Amino acid sequence: MGKIFIETRVIDQATPVTPDLARHFLLREREGIAVVITGNVSGMMAAFAKRWKRLVIAMRVERAATLSAERIQTLNQQIRSMERLRILKGLPPEGTIAGIYFISPKQVAEVSALCATVYVLEEIKTDVTAQLSQCMPPGSLLVEYKRETIVG
Repeated sequence: MGKIFIETRVIDQATPVTPDLARHFLLREREGIAVVITGNVSGMMAAFAKRWKRLVIAMRVERAATLSAERIQTLNQQIRSMERLRILKGLPPEGTIAGIYFISPKQVAEVSALCATVYVLEEIKTDVTAQLSQCMPPGSLLVEYKRETIVG
């Protein structure tokens, strides 16, 4: 298709990936459908849902501490949007416009051309990354997570 953006995020071996994934997705939530490719679909989906709820709670706390009516209104909209997020296992069905879907590496070939963001949490072959970049729409983002031992 067209040009996509590829981002590599390096995470320490001892650090869970879900906090970074949730914060990153928070910035891209309005972009449309996101797919997370992981070997542990159910576990990662549960961990993400838990982390997402923590972000909602943090925003509610911020809203309660804010005096600015404009900021309160912005936070209210964001919280409503976050609470409506669909967090599902499997490929997005036809006609879906938003949500985050968790799939296994075996389902990579079936990733929809509607996905605005794809998170790769597993080491997959380079040709699969090329295949993903071919089926994703122009301007979409492919985020690859790399695990390394970070000293310091």
